[in-house]
Amino acid sequence: MAIQILKLRCGDEIIGDFTSNGDTPSFIEKPLKIMIVPVDDHGNMGLMLIPWMPYTDDKKIEIKNEVIDIIVNPSTDMKNNYNEQFGTGIVTPPKSDIII
Repeated sequence: MAIQILKLRCGDEIIGDFTSNGDTPSFIEKPLKIMIVPVDDHGNMGLMLIPWMPYTDDKKIEIKNEVIDIIVNPSTDMKNNYNEQFGTGIVTPPKSDIII
């Protein structure tokens, strides 16, 4: 499973299980759209993950490579949020919580 964040040319930022085969179209499974939303009246912002393309029953969504601008690995916190909502449910504890 390769959980990655994609920035698309349309401006959408999505996270999901991304598979790329070079020049052929790529696929993303269980995609969630990353949205920046206000969390209070003081201008503080937070992230929200919502279903991307919720109106299809397709398990794998084909994405043409030419519409992808950026591919990055998510931070541990972002990957944990994704896994809690839509992935394995397995989260990685912060390094400060690990006792050896």
